[in-house]
Amino acid sequence: MQRWLDDDKDYLMDSYGRLTDEEIAAQLGRKPTALRGQAKRLGINHRMAIYSASDVARLFGVAVSTVLRWRRRRIIRARRSIIAVGTHRCWDFSEDEIERFVRETPWVYDPRRMAPGEYLTNIARQIVKADPYLTTDEAAVIAGVSCWTINEWCRRGLPCQRRYMKGGSYLGVHVVLRSDLRTWIDAHRGPRALTA
Repeated sequence: MQRWLDDDKDYLMDSYGRLTDEEIAAQLGRKPTALRGQAKRLGINHRMAIYSASDVARLFGVAVSTVLRWRRRRIIRARRSIIAVGTHRCWDFSEDEIERFVRETPWVYDPRRMAPGEYLTNIARQIVKADPYLTTDEAAVIAGVSCWTINEWCRRGLPCQRRYMKGGSYLGVHVVLRSDLRTWIDAHRGPRALTA
């Protein structure tokens, strides 16, 4: 029996579900049955959804360059595709990784811009409904202060994040969780609570 090298396993993980079993087997010099057995041991299958950068951009309603910027900043992880466009290889995003991104970094994207009807969009909207991130404009209305004051509170320790969307009203603006804003207001209530 031929031993599976790490490079063979990597090629199998990168190719499985995108090339036919016969194509992969020919490339690795193995039988398709051996290939399927190894895929099962590695926990991969043909139905694992792979998204291109364009697919992810369409899902989140942003430009492809925004998705690639998220990847460069390691906000979302991707692997190199075996598919090339010209001399450049594309990026592949797994469905599991996109779901992790949706659940763990809700300040980065805007669910209102996401493709309707997708289950990941529904997850994003549930997260936002439970405890939404507010822009400085929205937070200012709730707190009864100016946007400048909200930004000052962020500098003083109000937990916040920055949105990385390109263009529009979300370019690098601070966003704060509604629950964090309420906690901050309650903790700093007093004669100078609502002034910077």
